[in-house]
Amino acid sequence: LSIYKACWVGGSCSGAAVLAAVDDAIHDGVDVLSLSIGGAGPQFPGTLHAVQRGISVVFSGGNDGPVPQTVGNALPWVTTVAASTIDRSFPTLISLGNKEKLVGQSLNYNAAMNNSGFQDLVHVQSCDTESLSLSNVTGKTVLCYAPAQAAITPPRAELHSLINRTIEAGAKGLIFAQYTVNLLEILTSCEGFMSCALVDFEIAQRIASYSKMTE
Repeated sequence: LSIYKACWVGGSCSGAAVLAAVDDAIHDGVDVLSLSIGGAGPQFPGTLHAVQRGISVVFSGGNDGPVPQTVGNALPWVTTVAASTIDRSFPTLISLGNKEKLVGQSLNYNAAMNNSGFQDLVHVQSCDTESLSLSNVTGKTVLCYAPAQAAITPPRAELHSLINRTIEAGAKGLIFAQYTVNLLEILTSCEGFMSCALVDFEIAQRIASYSKMTE
């Protein structure tokens, strides 16, 4: 095992330092070169020299996503890897007024609140501050479903602030739609304030259609 220091405090990894580390690894005759550096940079094509010498080069895919086209280091001569998720689900039933039952993901912290009966449903698109202020969401369950916005806003960066905005607006429930429902740990922000559930776009579209029919 050979270790080459190329990054410093604050996550700074200069191109010159990475290239020097790659050159040293080639000179030392390593078999596999693993670079856990997320962002693409001008130094990465330098790894082609390592591959030409029979060295397998492995990069991390970065921490963005799951919005499409956010994988970093997708060079054709390297192997790009990323962490997966847990093999468990936390299903919760979402019951609509037409007796349709849909399945989302949730962590239930307040059983009394979650079983308090039906609440009015309102679709507030992206659930930004302006949209919430223009909609009467007090005491209602809010559906936040805006596919166009989701394509450019990573869900992990958005959900926490969205929950806070929805609570401040007086809502009693939140259904948040995104590419992934693997954001359950962020739902701790809902604890004691409102019921929250995560759904994928297919389920969200069915809920949005129901909401439109009942307007």
